[in-house]
Amino acid sequence: MLRKFIVLAITMAGISHASAQDSTIVEEKPKPVISGALDAYYRYNFANPKDDLFNNFTSFTNSHNSFELGMASIKLEHAIGKVGAVIDVGYGRRAAEFSYPYQTENTSLLAIKQAYLTYSPSSKLKFTFGSFGTHVGYELLDAHLNRNYSMSYMFSYGPFFHTGIKADISLGGKTGLMVGITNPTDLKTASNMPKMFIGQFSTGSK
Repeated sequence: MLRKFIVLAITMAGISHASAQDSTIVEEKPKPVISGALDAYYRYNFANPKDDLFNNFTSFTNSHNSFELGMASIKLEHAIGKVGAVIDVGYGRRAAEFSYPYQTENTSLLAIKQAYLTYSPSSKLKFTFGSFGTHVGYELLDAHLNRNYSMSYMFSYGPFFHTGIKADISLGGKTGLMVGITNPTDLKTASNMPKMFIGQFSTGSK
């Protein structure tokens, strides 16, 4: 009888200790996510012209017989509750040509690929404010995120990024709508200039 009582007491003590541990568990807070990439290349124009060496009919081809740093980039993402922030910076020829309106200026805007805040009041609605990559086309500035290393004509002659505010609305399933208002294409600053409306409708099967 005494042995059973001792076993029962030990069991109850173990349960009490486990309950105390459970009550002190604190939900882990979201941590910042840091990612980065680096690419480099060598480009040679086999026509080897004496003039107009670059043959740059697409973006990011302004070199000949030269090793180039494509881009070194670092991206920081963090979310607290319904609010999130993204800062994406890059250095190299890709980053400079991505911000082509500012190439003649000694400005930090050259290094900023993306910088924006997000606010999600619900799971079906998200607002984005700042400078963000374009929704147009299927290619991105970051070489490692594309199927091909080189850029197509579609990417070269379309918008690179937008600066403004947009809303992403989930319509159920894989169907969504995006609407926004921004500065003119590829301008991070646009004092007293007309603004543009952007939009996108997307859907998909299972």
